Amino acid sequence: MSMLIKQAVYEDLELIQKVGRHSYIDHFSTIWTRQGVKNFLNGSFSDEQLLHSLDDNNQFWFLYMQSPEKCIGIAKVNLNEYEPNIKCECAELEKIYF
Repeated sequence: MSMLIKQAVYEDLELIQKVGRHSYIDHFSTIWTRQGVKNFLNGSFSDEQLLHSLDDNNQFWFLYMQSPEKCIGIAKVNLNEYEPNIKCECAELEKIYF
């Protein structure tokens, strides 16, 4: 079985939402309140937020594809993020969900 990591494009918006929401609920629903989970998902995985993110030259979404039809993970990387502890601009792995 061959796996593939590919950069997401606009057409992958619903796939990012599906994998991100499912994974977040699985891992964080026992930690946060139902309303807290809902607020996070509505903010982080809204059409508007994802379209803005996909359009930003410093933000990149990646899809971990188990097959051409099956995405099993997503990741978001931000470039040029200031890191105060080391006082430099760095790449940041903001999200990784499986």
